[in-house]
Amino acid sequence: ALLIRLGVHDRRPVGISQTRRPLLRETGDGFRIIWHSRVMRGIAVLVFATMFFGVVPEGLAAGWAQTLADDRAEAGWMQAMIMIASPVGIILGGLVVGRLLSAEQRRRSIPVFAVLTPLALVPAIFAPPVYLVSLMAFVCGFMGAGMFPAAHGLFVEVLPAGYRARAFGVMQTGVQV
Repeated sequence: ALLIRLGVHDRRPVGISQTRRPLLRETGDGFRIIWHSRVMRGIAVLVFATMFFGVVPEGLAAGWAQTLADDRAEAGWMQAMIMIASPVGIILGGLVVGRLLSAEQRRRSIPVFAVLTPLALVPAIFAPPVYLVSLMAFVCGFMGAGMFPAAHGLFVEVLPAGYRARAFGVMQTGVQV
């Protein structure tokens, strides 16, 4: 909080009209601005699809661990390994990609990261051991962290300033769903 208070300067809101419209109407504006723009729609679909695959290991961790384990005690640490792998991948992916690749390289890598995220899960059809499942979760997190900041930057570039809150509300909803 202190860093934000001292490091972020006050700025006037962009695109705020004197009269507010009903929330559902403004939400509809957010959907319209995204879905009527080919570029923003493409970015949204890319982000939603990548998130859909990226969360699979965490979402299935408990069930996956139960099928891999011989007993309940073993299932506990297996579930923990699967669940921690994705966040560790996200942290390391954000650091590595953010530090080693230029902004242009990150932008050009978006399709690679978007394809590798679901491809990382292909070995699941062979009923892999927990270490490989954890590696798959790690790769999904790493690739997502490599793609999302660059996709976010592209989205901001094409988004009219007056629609930022509405459009990002739609994007956040889609990511959470």
